[in-house]
Formats: sequence, structure tokens, C-alpha cells
Amino acid sequence: MVPQLWVALDAMPLTGNGKLDKKSLPNPDSSELSSKEYVAPRNETERQLAEIWQNLLGLEQVGIHDNF
Repeated sequence: MVPQLWVALDAMPLTGNGKLDKKSLPNPDSSELSSKEYVAPRNETERQLAEIWQNLLGLEQVGIHDNF
């Protein structure tokens, strides 16, 4: 599993017991997820991998940042 989005924090919010306070974590800015545009493979290795995924999934194009 690879996170789709990273949020930088100065410190992890903790409860009074020293555990992670999940309710105090900031909500990620999901606008960055939808702004990703297609980025074509840049070298031969990326082209070969994209072609493999295109054939396996029956897609017309697979970019280097595509997730499925």
C-alpha cells in the first residue's frame, strides 16, 4: 500500500495517555488528488511497464502516476 497523499506535521497529536489522537489529525487536502494530469512514460523502462499494464487492464493509456 502506498499513500496517495502525504500531510506534513510538526508533531503527532497525542492523547493524555500518550497514544496517537486520530481525531486531532488534520484532514488531507484532496484537491491535489483530482489535479493530477496524465504524465507519459519518460524512458524505455516506464514505457514497457505502461504497455504491460495497458495490455493487462485493457486501457488505452497508463501514465506514470496512475493508480489502480
